[in-house]
Amino acid sequence: MTCKWHNVDQNKPCKLRRKTDFGYASYYGDHMVLQRAPTDAVLWGYAQEIGDEVTIEMDTQTIVMNAFEGPNGGVIWEAHLEAVDEDGPFTITASSSDCSVSLNDVLFGDVWICSGQSNMVHRFDNVDDPEPDLEDSVNYPNVCAMAAATVLSETPVEDLDSIMIPWTLLSQKTISEFSSVFWFYGRNLNRKLNRPIGLVQAALSGTRIEAWSSPEALENCFPDGPSEGSGASNGPSVLWNAMIHPLLRMAIKGAIWYQGKFYNNTGNNWAYGCALTEMVKEWRKNWFEKTNGQVNERFPFGQVQLAPNEDNDADTGFPDVRWHQTYEYGFTPNALMENIFTAVALDLPDFDSPNGSIHPRYKRQISERLYLAALEVAYGDSSEGRFQGPYPASVIRGDDEIEVTIFDYDHPVCCAVDESTFCGSGEWDTATVVGSTDVTVTLSNPCSIDDDVTGVRYAWRESPCALELCAVYSEENSLPAPPFVLNQHFSRNTPVKI
Repeated sequence: MTCKWHNVDQNKPCKLRRKTDFGYASYYGDHMVLQRAPTDAVLWGYAQEIGDEVTIEMDTQTIVMNAFEGPNGGVIWEAHLEAVDEDGPFTITASSSDCSVSLNDVLFGDVWICSGQSNMVHRFDNVDDPEPDLEDSVNYPNVCAMAAATVLSETPVEDLDSIMIPWTLLSQKTISEFSSVFWFYGRNLNRKLNRPIGLVQAALSGTRIEAWSSPEALENCFPDGPSEGSGASNGPSVLWNAMIHPLLRMAIKGAIWYQGKFYNNTGNNWAYGCALTEMVKEWRKNWFEKTNGQVNERFPFGQVQLAPNEDNDADTGFPDVRWHQTYEYGFTPNALMENIFTAVALDLPDFDSPNGSIHPRYKRQISERLYLAALEVAYGDSSEGRFQGPYPASVIRGDDEIEVTIFDYDHPVCCAVDESTFCGSGEWDTATVVGSTDVTVTLSNPCSIDDDVTGVRYAWRESPCALELCAVYSEENSLPAPPFVLNQHFSRNTPVKI
């Protein structure tokens, strides 16, 4: 029997062992993190013959099983370890009758998938003032990471075809090869939770959500077929098939996602809320099924809302996508986006970014906001306070004034002579602040007494403010209020609850 392990040159993708060799699947390796209790970690790999006996040994656990035919042919084995509470490190050995392969320095913690397009790929050379964080990385030896190589497939595959960077102990030298967003996110979780964090990068610049979505997810949102993106990497489901589907046997805690730019200038950006929600639903469903119920079928999913792009006041495109990223609620989690959390980034413009303004260097702030939201949504821990910025609770119109709860700054108000037109044929006017309390702001009513107030909106611009200088923040954690629009008729002296 052939028994092989692989050594990887971190400067180039590694073509993995033949599937007829005995050993582990592609993404297992020394220095990896497996999902800790209460989840059973999943191990799997390859054997030569159906029925071959395979033994897994780790500490006091011994599991014996027989190899079986895999979904796409070939012979595989699979084992579920009893849930492990200890961090480790452990050695895990898989043995057949005449061959054994070991994983060394294995930790048990929380594993997060990190996916999306370029902002989830960009490294520390696209971070503002990176040196202190690079030097500080030595203090987090239990944050480990791996990165999948770029591969496309027209059909789902069971294992990664190649690995860009194998499981690695992150240090000042190695951290610079990975996504800065996921490093800051993982570091913050490790510092707070005091447990190992495993980060799996499966991301590719210039990609649309359709490429990362299963055919079932696309069918639910685009019954006539999704629009074609440019380039082979934007074909429907090609990245789902080759870079996400192979990871489905990996037990995980959750996922974070940074994507959406391609929808700012399309005619179907209204579909982004459906596309994101259906993609997450299918990821969850498939991960739950492939791990035999070990991964939570509602696992937490974090996203970054679009940051500013060009220095302009455009009120279509980017504002629309931000709204659709919350499925038109303005915030997450919500009734349609359960267990999904969002980092608002509209106050982080970087018009001088060397990689283009769509790639802000303020990844530290973005990751901090993701972390605060994950702490509450994924871990039920509110010890660090609010994870969402202020959001309006109600609006009431008087004869000369409009009162909005919570907000404390200017709000555009839409006036129309016919309430049935709303803002589609009306114009947005700026309402000025004439008074405020701790929880409300009173605006002048720019509409005449005979006009109908048919809308209120906030921060509805591609680039609504200077760096960290938007109008409304929470006092606790300094989180920006998200963009908001309400197209509704406001009767005099009748509160409209939001």
